[in-house]
Amino acid sequence: MGLKVTVYSAKSHYHSYRGRIGRTAPNHLYQHFNAKQAYQVLHTDITQISINEQIKGYLSPVINEESGAVVAYATSIHPNMN
Repeated sequence: MGLKVTVYSAKSHYHSYRGRIGRTAPNHLYQHFNAKQAYQVLHTDITQISINEQIKGYLSPVINEESGAVVAYATSIHPNMN
């Protein structure tokens, strides 16, 4: 049918920093994420979003494991700790 993806290309692969920045928290959960109370277990991650071909945005939500609700979030144009 002649369809071609124009938003993403082989050059748009995300490369994260592979070193250590800051302090690593102790692992109290050991992959057991079955929270029974609110705010007992919280998750976070950084998601890269393409705003246009030159600009990338980053979203970092904090999610409550017990309800799955987003309790806080941060946005940025740089994937750093700020």
